[in-house]
Amino acid sequence: MKESFENELRLALQRHEPPEGFAERVLDRISRPKRASHTFPGRWMVAAVAAALCILIAAGAYKAHRERVRGEAARDQLMLAMQITGAKVRVVQEKVRHSNE
Repeated sequence: MKESFENELRLALQRHEPPEGFAERVLDRISRPKRASHTFPGRWMVAAVAAALCILIAAGAYKAHRERVRGEAARDQLMLAMQITGAKVRVVQEKVRHSNE
């Protein structure tokens, strides 16, 4: 088996003459102007930038929403605190009025 593999390898590595016209085809291809295989910036780049912008916009909108919700919660807590304080101030005022009478 080892000899068989070595024989196959030896045959594969033997020098072979190139096909007729090989050198001419290579020289012809070298002399042609190169075509751009991808247009710059490329469709994938435009898609990547568009996806990144969508993610940034969504993240910004989410952050703004979260801040608005926190602000509304803080406002609600402040309003409740003011109502409680107002109620306690009224109770104290009533006690002061009754004690003066």
